[in-house]
Amino acid sequence: MDENQKKILPIVAIALLAFAGVAGYLGYQYAPRTEAPVGVKNPNADFINQKAKECQGDASKLSAEDQQKLAKMVGGAQYVGISMNGAYLAQTKT
Repeated sequence: MDENQKKILPIVAIALLAFAGVAGYLGYQYAPRTEAPVGVKNPNADFINQKAKECQGDASKLSAEDQQKLAKMVGGAQYVGISMNGAYLAQTKT
């Protein structure tokens, strides 16, 4: 490599990184947004809301079978209580 190539290489690398950054930013900013469909039934959400109403937000009042089903839906047993409490509070909010 001669002296001119050594000087130009960092400038080209910085220009490419700047271009990639600007292109990524613009792509993220102007990407089409997807929203949740309105009016679509979600059987999991319906089941969670029904059970939350039955147990008034306290997951320990549910049967072991219902607790296991809820654990599969929400990603683990540690999240069942949080899901039930949140769903119950959402229903009772006025």
